[in-house]
Amino acid sequence: MNKTKIMSILMVTTMILASLAGCLDNGETIDDGGVVIPVETPLGVSLTATDAADGAVDGKVVTGVISGGEGLSSFVWKVDGIVVSEAGLILSLSELEVGVHNVVLTATDEGGNTNSSEVIFTSFEVNIAPTISLTVDSNAYAMFPVNWSIAIADENGDPLTTSVDFGDGSVGSTEENGTHSWQSEGTFTLTATVTDDEGEATTTTNEIVISDNLPPTLSVLLTPQADGKTIITLEEQINLSIQSSDFESQILYQLVEWGDGSEELTSDVLVSHTYTVAGVYTVSVEVADHHQHTTSWQQSIEVVEEVADTAAYQYYLDNLPEDDAVEQELDSDSDGTVDEAAEAENESGYDWESDFDDNGDGEADHDDGNIGNWQTKDDNQVQSVAESNDTSGGGRSAREGDDPLTDMEGHVDDNETSTEIPDKNMSDEGEIIEDLFPGVEDEMNETEGEQAYEAEHYEELINGTHAMWWNESFSEDIDGDGLEETTCFRATAIMWRDADNDSNPERVIIYRVKYCTADRDGDGANDFTMYEIEALNATDLNDNGTPEMIEALHLISVTWINGTVVDSNTFLVGMAGVDLNEDGNPEKAAIAVAVIRQVDLTGDGSFESESIVYAVIAIEDLNDDGTPEKAIAVIHTKIKLDPEGDGFVNTEIQWTQVVFAKDRNNDGIIDDFQAAQFGETKFDNNSDGVVDTKTAGWLGLRVEDRNFDGQEDKVSMAQGWENNVDDNSDGIPESQTKWFAASVIKDIDADGNAEHIWYLLHAVESTDSDGDGNWDWENATAAGAEVRDWNSDGNIDYYAGVRIFSQKTAEHSNGWGSEIVAVWIVQFWDINSNGHFNIIHAVNLVTVHWDNNSDGNWNTEWGSGNVWHGIDYQGDGNYEREIYVGYEKAVSDDDADGNIEYSVEKITVHSRNSSLTGNLEHEYYFHLVLTKGNISTAGIAQYENTTLVAYETWNNTNRQETQAVVLVVDSWDYDRDGTKEAETVHVHHDNRN
Repeated sequence: MNKTKIMSILMVTTMILASLAGCLDNGETIDDGGVVIPVETPLGVSLTATDAADGAVDGKVVTGVISGGEGLSSFVWKVDGIVVSEAGLILSLSELEVGVHNVVLTATDEGGNTNSSEVIFTSFEVNIAPTISLTVDSNAYAMFPVNWSIAIADENGDPLTTSVDFGDGSVGSTEENGTHSWQSEGTFTLTATVTDDEGEATTTTNEIVISDNLPPTLSVLLTPQADGKTIITLEEQINLSIQSSDFESQILYQLVEWGDGSEELTSDVLVSHTYTVAGVYTVSVEVADHHQHTTSWQQSIEVVEEVADTAAYQYYLDNLPEDDAVEQELDSDSDGTVDEAAEAENESGYDWESDFDDNGDGEADHDDGNIGNWQTKDDNQVQSVAESNDTSGGGRSAREGDDPLTDMEGHVDDNETSTEIPDKNMSDEGEIIEDLFPGVEDEMNETEGEQAYEAEHYEELINGTHAMWWNESFSEDIDGDGLEETTCFRATAIMWRDADNDSNPERVIIYRVKYCTADRDGDGANDFTMYEIEALNATDLNDNGTPEMIEALHLISVTWINGTVVDSNTFLVGMAGVDLNEDGNPEKAAIAVAVIRQVDLTGDGSFESESIVYAVIAIEDLNDDGTPEKAIAVIHTKIKLDPEGDGFVNTEIQWTQVVFAKDRNNDGIIDDFQAAQFGETKFDNNSDGVVDTKTAGWLGLRVEDRNFDGQEDKVSMAQGWENNVDDNSDGIPESQTKWFAASVIKDIDADGNAEHIWYLLHAVESTDSDGDGNWDWENATAAGAEVRDWNSDGNIDYYAGVRIFSQKTAEHSNGWGSEIVAVWIVQFWDINSNGHFNIIHAVNLVTVHWDNNSDGNWNTEWGSGNVWHGIDYQGDGNYEREIYVGYEKAVSDDDADGNIEYSVEKITVHSRNSSLTGNLEHEYYFHLVLTKGNISTAGIAQYENTTLVAYETWNNTNRQETQAVVLVVDSWDYDRDGTKEAETVHVHHDNRN
């Protein structure tokens, strides 16, 4: 038995004031010298419990009585220890759970005295009788089996047994359904009984009338024959083929009613009728035997003046979409840009100038001036210290291999001066495009291939049914001059299935083709042709007037001929949709619009102008929550121009706009959104079939919610374009430009503070002014920046920026005549995440190369690189650790004979270590210059100079010492045979503490 809890507590009657009044009236008094003093009786509480008025054993009424006391202040009911809200002294309980229950009433008077009373009772389980219903026909014929069935239920869930008595003395049944045949005519009573395991039983009865006469049989064939409703025009005739018979006797009469007020009694097998007024009519046939038993047939037909008047055609018009539905979805403001992708138009990539040339002077200042303003040790000062040879204080002498001055690895940490470009978390152009548009191409192909946009689909559907067909010929005035000069032929097929004749068809198929021609100039040749296709396929499964599945198409194609000019225009609107539960949220839907124009000026079959514009929008919402799991909208434009009519397209334009959205976890929230547009324009200026000039561009936006929390956590934007120009059509482009910019912002926890941001910019520009096929120059810039906020507190914890610039000139068959490459890098770390950078790393590199004889090898080179690294442990702007590394190299072979006129290499390392209070505790300086002159092809120099200047000092509590050394070596090998004819060495060394 199903157990229920206390459901309600009913409030009843008793007035508290009345109870109090009774207490006062019945109180005792004491006579004290003529003064009557009332004596209060103690506060009393009593309870009685009775069964509920309806006799239910699971209900009780508990009545409380409160007496005495100093005036009642309050009382509280508790049922099974739980306080219940009840304003009166009668408590009604219902639907109690089986078991023992206790009710307590506690009263408190105005003097603070309390008293309680408790009543205990038991609630027993209630057995509810089962239910039963019996279904059987009310009339049947003897000897024929009749279906019957019973439906039983028991609220307590008890096991049930059934019995059915057919009322004719035959053996009954214990099943819940079956068939039974009565052997004679008469009225019989069927009795069905259901009993539970406690003996509770319920019985129901039905009567059936058994007759010994069978009704006549009737078969009617209506032509024109159709699947569903028959539709005819006023000129057409409807025909009936009637077949009837009776088993016991002859047919008494056969009545045909045409639904327009006319009827006829006929024994003919074939009858016909023509209608004079359009409308919907019900045609019926009734036959009767001599026992007055009848059989009837009926069918609804629609009579129209023309096919456009049919309910089916109106159904088609009601469901055909507007032709601007897709354009409004993608570009509601008609500015030529997909609304959702407009934000990407402002994506300019990494603004490298703000990091590397903030003041716009053309010089890099990304290091906050630390490289350009770095003050290295003065070589002359170091030399004067070294030459003093002051060894006071017990200075030590340096031993070869153990001198910290020449041991650079002991003073420079690789990770502190790393010049690796920090781009490992940035993507290239191909990866960005793949990330922006995954799956878009496949969805576009699937959407554009929808069969609902193809006329052949509807033609195959209608040919697979018994449809009503009409063929008609007529004339029209197409150009509006008052003359019907156009001859038209139209074929129409309609299938309208409406089984219950409620004007809500369960299935409709329409296929209508119109073909027209005209000879407007009267030369005997048609100069105008037009064909139009209207098609519909709709299904209304539950017959409520709203189709759950629908496909519709409207296509018009018109061709005008004027002399040799042939102008063809095609317009198409199509749609497909499925909304099985009719909640207004289609599970699948698609709309397409297309406009095509083709112009042939010479009549040779080659189009001088051709344009195609199509737009498609499609959704898929399989879980029917109103938010599609996939939705895509596309507009594509393609234009071709061949003004010379030679078959070679001189101008071709293609442009696509697309929006694609996904709800990947089906929670009703879009978590992946993509918007983009891309296209190109191509020119063949001399009409040789080869593209001379081309411009291509694209932009895209993608917003992702990758953890499905309803907040965007990744936004990607990019745009790019490419332009190739060959104005003189010699196959050699005069210029080429490429530009690309992108950004990605990630906010994983969706708190408004991005944890990861990067920007990217790439541009290349090339020019060939003399048209020799070699670029005169090419400039390329690549720049990127990365920002990290690891703890998402709004403070930048890491920032890195990089810019690479190259300029190449005088391209030749073996390479370039010259090349300049510059690299700038800046990196910042906020270790404490307090808004102050603790580590700064800055790099700039510049190299210049010349190929003086165009052999593909650099003859003259120059390069310079600087690195500055600072650590500010306290974040107070004072760097406790600084290191500077500089490198410069120059090699000159201006006459490109293989003999190098000179080469110079310079290396500088300078570091400082200070205490937290700003005192310099350690400084190291190392400067090396290698100079060579008149170097042979074997690499032997006629003159060499090596100059080393080094300095190191310690000033802390553990060590106070200074070292300085200067080394100058000059050597000569006059004949460059590898043997030095002269060499001088100068060494100055100082060590003091």
